[in-house]
Amino acid sequence: MADCRPAPPETADRGRAEKRFQNSLGLGHSFKRVALTKPTFCHHCSDFLWGLSGFLCEACNLMCHEKCLKTLGSACSSAAPSAVRIPVAHCLAPDAHKRRVCCVCRKQTEGNGALRCQVCELHVHADCVAFSCADCRQCHVDGPPPQDTFHHHWREGNLSPAARCQACRRTCGSSDVLAGVRCEWCGVTCHAACRPSVAPECDLGPLRRLMLHPACVRLPSGNSSERRCFRIAEGAGRSPGDGDDVESPGDGPPAAPERGKRFVKVYDGDEALESARFRLVSVVRTAGNREILEAALRAFYLPGDPRHFQLQEAGGLGRLRGDDERNGDPGDGAAWILRAKGGGAEVIQVYGGAARRGRDFVGVGVSQDATAASVLAEVLPRLALRASAPSDLRDGAFSGSPGKDDATPFELQEVFMSAKRVEKQTLTPQQNILERLHDIRKMSLRRMNLTRFYVAERQSRAPAQVSLLIGGLPPLLSKEQYWQLTEEALDLKSHLADISHVYAGRGAVGLRLRCWSEAERVFTSARAARVRGRSLTPLVIPDVRAGPAGEDVRPLLVFVNPKSGGLKGEELLRGFRKILNPHQVFDLSNGGPLPGFHAFRALPSFRVLVCGGDGTVGWVLGDLEALRHQLACREPPVGIVPLGTGNDLARVLRWGAGYGGEDPAHILACVDEADEVPMDRWTVLLDARDLGEDGAETFPEAPKIVHMSNYLGVGIDAELSLDFHRARQDDPDKFTSRYGAPVPLRSTGLRLVCERRLLGSRVDLRPKTSRRPSPSRETLPVSVLPPSDLRRVCKTAKLATTCERRPPLLSVLSAARFHNKGVYVKAGLQKISAARSLHRELQLQVDGLDVALPNVQGLIFLNIPSWGSGADLWGSEADARYSKPSIDDGLLEVVGVTGVVHMGQVQSGLRSGIRIAQGNYARVTLRKAFPVQVDGEPWLQPPGHIVVSAAGPKVRMLRKSKRKPEKATHGAKDERWESSAPSDRRADGMKPRP
Repeated sequence: MADCRPAPPETADRGRAEKRFQNSLGLGHSFKRVALTKPTFCHHCSDFLWGLSGFLCEACNLMCHEKCLKTLGSACSSAAPSAVRIPVAHCLAPDAHKRRVCCVCRKQTEGNGALRCQVCELHVHADCVAFSCADCRQCHVDGPPPQDTFHHHWREGNLSPAARCQACRRTCGSSDVLAGVRCEWCGVTCHAACRPSVAPECDLGPLRRLMLHPACVRLPSGNSSERRCFRIAEGAGRSPGDGDDVESPGDGPPAAPERGKRFVKVYDGDEALESARFRLVSVVRTAGNREILEAALRAFYLPGDPRHFQLQEAGGLGRLRGDDERNGDPGDGAAWILRAKGGGAEVIQVYGGAARRGRDFVGVGVSQDATAASVLAEVLPRLALRASAPSDLRDGAFSGSPGKDDATPFELQEVFMSAKRVEKQTLTPQQNILERLHDIRKMSLRRMNLTRFYVAERQSRAPAQVSLLIGGLPPLLSKEQYWQLTEEALDLKSHLADISHVYAGRGAVGLRLRCWSEAERVFTSARAARVRGRSLTPLVIPDVRAGPAGEDVRPLLVFVNPKSGGLKGEELLRGFRKILNPHQVFDLSNGGPLPGFHAFRALPSFRVLVCGGDGTVGWVLGDLEALRHQLACREPPVGIVPLGTGNDLARVLRWGAGYGGEDPAHILACVDEADEVPMDRWTVLLDARDLGEDGAETFPEAPKIVHMSNYLGVGIDAELSLDFHRARQDDPDKFTSRYGAPVPLRSTGLRLVCERRLLGSRVDLRPKTSRRPSPSRETLPVSVLPPSDLRRVCKTAKLATTCERRPPLLSVLSAARFHNKGVYVKAGLQKISAARSLHRELQLQVDGLDVALPNVQGLIFLNIPSWGSGADLWGSEADARYSKPSIDDGLLEVVGVTGVVHMGQVQSGLRSGIRIAQGNYARVTLRKAFPVQVDGEPWLQPPGHIVVSAAGPKVRMLRKSKRKPEKATHGAKDERWESSAPSDRRADGMKPRP
């Protein structure tokens, strides 16, 4: 913001004239001409302010040219609540981004006090939260779908400097000031003055085919926070002061006032006085009563004529010393309460809300004897809402009497539009409106500015249908047993709740409740309840239905594993929530995939996007297969954003070797253009059997079934993964980086083992600064190695020297990565000389035929042509005995490895595995316990049988198209997503051979 000071006295009259002119436009600004002492930009046109003066709003700090006053379209923060159409609270969390501008005071948000909304692009100081309103985007409807068109939801400022206006095609963004507006659904950007030139209808932009339209999502609104509605964990990303209703910069030690000024402590009502929350108003020492009063109104962002307010001195314990307006000169330590002067009749605005069919609101005059019933009788005809007997309304007939319930379907609600929470309160028919207004103003003038009245349909006419998904119950029970358990644990009432869906295999049930207050009570009880020693997991699930969208619309169901990829999972979770409807984005750490499939169960067609590693993809595919019969769309295609470390399936489907920080809008555009391909999925039956001394078979554990998508390993491959898994369990603090998963580090460690075995001790791959001469070992510089050896070790040498050139955070991650790599190197070196002949300890059958095994230490069953972070274990050489492998050929490829060195050579591209067999059914008999892994998950399998067979129908996957996707930027590209993808990868993510 510009450094400003008051203009000379000769310009005061002109400044007051401009102030009166701007207030007549209804934007709420209070402009004055100021002298500029540093370079400043206009908040309207984002151009440089040439000259020595500009016009500054004393309330919201908006600065603009004199020529821009006539075309200004941005409302003051004090008038922002009046522009809210449907109040929706924000989900605030700490903001780590720099170069953002507060949407209330228009100053830069730097430091630890910055907050952001996890659903929209609101950025605000923690001190300014109390003066922002509930203007988040509406992602669902409460009641019947609206019949009018879907409009843009504009958010001002924080645009990329390259953003272009949709109307005039000029630059409308700025990183220095709050300039320009952007629709948070379709991404259209324009100037605030050009907004009337843009069509009001929103088509959801280039990603409309993947978007879940808000009209298709029904969720009754109560006094619950939006975090519960969007399934955002209550403890994650909580903003400072989430439990406080008011925040004030007076909480900390105040800074010294400027020269010639002083601070006056002002409260906005009895509520602030009781909680000791005030604002320090800076005024000149010679300021009079009117100047102090105007400064106090601006500090609390309160619109209105100062003649309608007064300051009263606050006494001890919150008591007022008198009712008269102060007449003395307040001292620096005096405290004052801002009050509204009492008057006669007033005019209130009553909104139609979800029941509206005509105008947005109407103005109603209220007198001393005006009640909620009389206000309803006056506004219903003007809002085009029908009431059969207005006289019954005036007589208070809608109080709930059974005889007249059918003639009075509406009620009057008082709504408090706080930025953190929208609170609704139904007024009784006999409630005196004028007395209620006086009570709210006495409590808090700021609260009165954020309060409005709505006409709502009575719940007795349209009872709320709230869906809760309760997880953590014992699995494999009947519906009656689940009802008995939940009824006892949650004290359910049969006339208000029932079980709508049962997921016995997952130990979860869907509850349907007919009252929002009852749903709130059940949700709170479930969070603290335990059933058979297990904690319950309650989630609010919206009612998602197919809407009147086009046939090409297939909403995208997004699953994000925030524990994958370091911090990248959290970034993607926030990015997808802001671009898509947050009701279609699910956090896998909060209930798993079941809540997403339960919410989308009624849609006839949709797509799935999984953001995570191969284990996360297998998790989602497993739940999809188990819930397939309960979905209207039995086979939704599944795409992948690789956040893991191996990402072999993502490589085969061309999604790349890993996530490099791409723009989420670009990822969604690629998903929209992706091709559907079938893929085999296999069932692995683990039947443990132990042969006793008398020859009788015993069963040490019950048979279990797991599903396989990538590969199954028995022997040395699974043993290395199991060793790493155990080391991570023994000391988890050393395995906290995103590089801690086994597959790629196993491959890196195996390469080191391989190079050390091939080259002996001739090469020193340590960083140059850490080398020490050793008289007992002769080292050979890399520069004099033969070309064949040099090419094999260059990648490993690059890993050892990259850490020096990285930023501090990446250096820490690299240190953790080298620690994990060291664990694999140690495990691999210990097993180089180990002798294990699998053909003596297990028996293999493929398609019912016994297969003779060569002398190998590991047996691997492949479903996809990628293993161990992109290595081609089967090889590309043609063989007449076998067909070319494919992910949908219905065949498994059985490959053997002779040991750790062989695995390292495969990772380096020097060799391929030993081809053993190919078929659609495999049976392995273990004579002793062996390490086994399926898709990177290792364990020790007792003796018995392992049967691998096809798992029903093929799953449909999304393969990234080779053609360049159509341009689908969600507005201008955000600078926080700018990054470049690795250039040394092939399009399919496979590693090129050296």
